[in-house]
Amino acid sequence: MNRPADSNFVPDGNMESPGIVGWQPLYEPPLTLEKSTVQAHSGKQSLHVVLSASVVSGVQQWVGGLEPGRYYFEAWLKSGPPPEGVTRIPKCVIDLQAMRGGEILGQGVFVAGDWEKHHFLFDLPYGSEGILIRLRGRDHVQTEFWIDDLSLTKLSAQPVTGRVHDEDDNGIAGVQVSHRSEIAVTDSNGVYRFEAGWPRAFVFVTTPRGYRRATDFYARVPSDIEDNFTADFSLQLRAESDDVSFVIIGDSHLGHDSIPEAVIREDLAEICELGVDFIVEIGDTADHPDNVEQHRVWKDIASTSPIPVFTVTGNHDYPLYPDFFGPRSYSFDRGAYHFVAFNFQPEKEEVEWLWNDLSRQRFNKPTIVFSHYMTDEKRVRLMAMSNVIALFTGHFHANRRFKHDNNLDVIATVTPHVGGSAPNPRAYRLVRLEDGSLKHTELIYGGVKKLLRIVSLVPLIVNAYDTTATIDRVICEIDGEDERTLTRTGKLCWRGDSGIRDGGTATIIVKAVNSNGETWVEEAQCNEPPGAPVLPKPGADWPMFQRDIAHTGTTPDRVVPPLHLAWASSTGGSIELGSPVVAEGKVFVGVVDDENIDVAGIIAFDAVSGEQIWKRGTDASIPHAPVYADGLVYGLSHIGTVYAVDAETGELRWTHALGNPLNRRTLASPAVGDGLVHVVLTGGIVVALDAETGTETWKTGDIRNADLPYSFPTPARFENMIFFGAGSSLEGSVILGIDAYSGEELWRSNEFSGRARSAVTIGAGKAFVGSLHDTFHAIDLATGALAWEVPNVGGTSSAAIAESLVYVGGDNSGKVVAINAETGDQQWCFQTGRAVMDLTHYLRGGSAVLSSPAISGDLIYVGANDGMLHALDRESGQSRWDFDFGVPVVSSPAVSGNTVYVCALDGNVYAFTQSQTVA
Repeated sequence: MNRPADSNFVPDGNMESPGIVGWQPLYEPPLTLEKSTVQAHSGKQSLHVVLSASVVSGVQQWVGGLEPGRYYFEAWLKSGPPPEGVTRIPKCVIDLQAMRGGEILGQGVFVAGDWEKHHFLFDLPYGSEGILIRLRGRDHVQTEFWIDDLSLTKLSAQPVTGRVHDEDDNGIAGVQVSHRSEIAVTDSNGVYRFEAGWPRAFVFVTTPRGYRRATDFYARVPSDIEDNFTADFSLQLRAESDDVSFVIIGDSHLGHDSIPEAVIREDLAEICELGVDFIVEIGDTADHPDNVEQHRVWKDIASTSPIPVFTVTGNHDYPLYPDFFGPRSYSFDRGAYHFVAFNFQPEKEEVEWLWNDLSRQRFNKPTIVFSHYMTDEKRVRLMAMSNVIALFTGHFHANRRFKHDNNLDVIATVTPHVGGSAPNPRAYRLVRLEDGSLKHTELIYGGVKKLLRIVSLVPLIVNAYDTTATIDRVICEIDGEDERTLTRTGKLCWRGDSGIRDGGTATIIVKAVNSNGETWVEEAQCNEPPGAPVLPKPGADWPMFQRDIAHTGTTPDRVVPPLHLAWASSTGGSIELGSPVVAEGKVFVGVVDDENIDVAGIIAFDAVSGEQIWKRGTDASIPHAPVYADGLVYGLSHIGTVYAVDAETGELRWTHALGNPLNRRTLASPAVGDGLVHVVLTGGIVVALDAETGTETWKTGDIRNADLPYSFPTPARFENMIFFGAGSSLEGSVILGIDAYSGEELWRSNEFSGRARSAVTIGAGKAFVGSLHDTFHAIDLATGALAWEVPNVGGTSSAAIAESLVYVGGDNSGKVVAINAETGDQQWCFQTGRAVMDLTHYLRGGSAVLSSPAISGDLIYVGANDGMLHALDRESGQSRWDFDFGVPVVSSPAVSGNTVYVCALDGNVYAFTQSQTVA
């Protein structure tokens, strides 16, 4: 990149030099600059400067002699290459401060990145002596930024008027029209007027109930306005009911390697088959913020959709959004409801507009807000007080739902095009509003065509699903006899009595019937051997994820195939990354319910019979494994609430909320030991709680903004240290070792690239971790140096280790590999089949292993997205046994006594026992 040489303002044309003080170093606190005494001006100026900025230094420029009013600030900005090991382009902050003496009268803070041209509107209050322009780094990394062709232009206000009319040019009265923070209502002739219209600001219509847009709903006031500006809007009459249905799609990222235009069009066509009232893209329509073609293509896709598509501002489309989609905040009515699309990074006038808009909704009209993400707790509380019944968000590529103040639903949805970060199956969310409330939300898994799998004959368990239509019935026919209708027990699962008894044989035909009347069939032969299946006999406890605090995934109990299903119990929800734990003769699992929260919680089953003993509901899904210790079961909800529950009775002992739930996305399991519960937030902040009381003992930093859901940092323990990977660190990946009793950092390694994703496994003098983009790393515990790394394996799957071999799965490859712990040499590789559904982050199609292996004797047991539980020979990698569930197995197996316990995406807990006694 060529660096401009001149570092001073150069006046444009014949404009007099404003006498601006040159760029000076900025320190914290900033330097006190001598103010200039130039005359007021309103022309453009150009700047050419090279500067280096970091989090603690930058540059600042004083511009004096300006008249009060609105200014249009425009500049070209580039960032230099990130330092070695940094995987994202650093961003900087442009900070505009209206000053009088040392007092700040007004301030605008704008975050910029490698997004080419940046432009902001800034209001200079009366009494200001000028603007202090500060440029500084934001991302805690040292790099260079280039700013070029800066212009600062004073804008003048002029009246803005127009009409809102129907197709016959009849004026429509009572229509809400907005400009900046102001809202006007059309008169009996459909006329509106704003006395002070601002250049480059939008004027837009809130489409009222019973109408559709016939033209764009917005117009932009030109920057060179010198007289009245007129904008007319045409609406079409359309009959509609009180009830409303719509689909939420999140984070399309058109242009990503995995998400070309054809994928977007294919998925949108699939969604349109639902016949809903409209579709909302919750933000990040494009993958690259400065890519004009990606924005153009998305607008073409949306504008040609047979069902209306509303877009919401995201961080990946923020700079170009107004050029293609209009105002970043707007509203519309449909049925008995009001809808608001709100900028996730609002300017002051947008916030004022929001409250004006909400306060105008008569008769407490229920309101839905769409925002790419929202972490301002005060703002959400005010929404809840303004009859907002639901806030829909995106950004983090993950599903979740919880209740905020005043029963306000906060709901996030994964992208429909590729697997999610949590991990979740790619999906879109169908929403139905009835009787003034949020009646129903349903996650519809994408790309699943007429799935039907007989999981078990005795008992009869069937998994069935179809993306394009609801499964209405699953019917079973035994040896040509009368049909029996199965009962739905979950989103994917149906159960019934096959009628086959001990030693029976039969031909079973299962039929699935969807809401379109389509039928598809699977047939199976049953030859049930005499004698009841061997009952589970629990042995050594498996009390936590991967059994022990070092995450070795190893048990002394040997379970040898062939295995037989002893029991299967439904949780009523879904189980994704969560894994069973076994203690006190019970199996404990966490349940995911990101649709309606009703069944989210922790459940205890009898380890022998599978009978449910108790259930403890939670405030949100439990995405990872619970932990058993000293008579208590600990679970961590998706929004950062820690639960301690009596293992015998399910009685709640205590809860502890880890800060603002809007800002919590906890995807790990706690670690419990020595009277402490350690929780690692995905941004690398650790909180220690007293295991008996839940009282906070210590924490390592400010947890307000500590989360990015790219990692699953269940803490590992070695000696007196807690180890975990901080997957969102901008320094690249880092593994930290902190004192378990004080939180003091004792050990650190950032000797490898990528973002740490899996939980750390400790063994053979090393810390093992998988990173976001499918690379597996071994770090020497003595030195913190990278011992070795293996590409195309690792990621979500946490390693298991026994003797000299490490076993791990691959997010993007679908491989299970055995690696020499000392050298990093691969001993064998087992390739799993094609994924039944897409759960791997940014992956569509292909194979994936997100499950973590369990080592039992000469075997490892591991799930895969091909729908199978695999038993592999530890020495050779050869398959010794497998079981087909028909749905992904992301859960990690637990082995105790003669039994392998595992969960599947269908929400069932399965217990498999060996048919023989092992010495």
